[in-house]
Amino acid sequence: MTIKDLAFYCKKFAKLRVDRARGIAPHKPILLLAVAELIERGEITQNRIYPSPGLIATFLKYWSYLGSENHHSQLYLPFYHLKGDKFWHLCTKPGLESVLSSFKPKSLRALKEVVIYAYMDDELFLLMRDQTSRHTLINTLIDTWFSDKSDQLPKLFKVDAFQTWQNRLKESGSGKYVVKCDLSRSR
Repeated sequence: MTIKDLAFYCKKFAKLRVDRARGIAPHKPILLLAVAELIERGEITQNRIYPSPGLIATFLKYWSYLGSENHHSQLYLPFYHLKGDKFWHLCTKPGLESVLSSFKPKSLRALKEVVIYAYMDDELFLLMRDQTSRHTLINTLIDTWFSDKSDQLPKLFKVDAFQTWQNRLKESGSGKYVVKCDLSRSR
């Protein structure tokens, strides 16, 4: 039996299955950085990762600095395809479990029609909740996928992209964005 410890997940993070057709697609490592930040901020407290406005804003923040010009910044791609790395799992809407095997989302809306949230292996989620382990996993992502941009990341990690977006809305007179989620479904 495989021991799913910090070393195991560091190896998994370093060997993510990414599209290489037009250069390395950084979607998966960027999504994992965004999730790690939201866990650190206390915005993800349970092993349920929703494709929420906060996750989207954080993903796009990282994409703006680390993304590839050869790829589009679409969250639904890594959110769905990370399941192929065997530590990320999807919780579907009731009755749609069998759809996942042939499902290929073409948009965030299409993803949300089938998937409620993602969750990690329990062992990984516990490691992500531990500050020392989380930082080791973040450093693995940075060293493996973004070593040429590592000097930018500490400052970037401190920026709350969703709060910045809300502040801009408020300043423009557009009010405040309110997130509505159905949290009644459990895994």
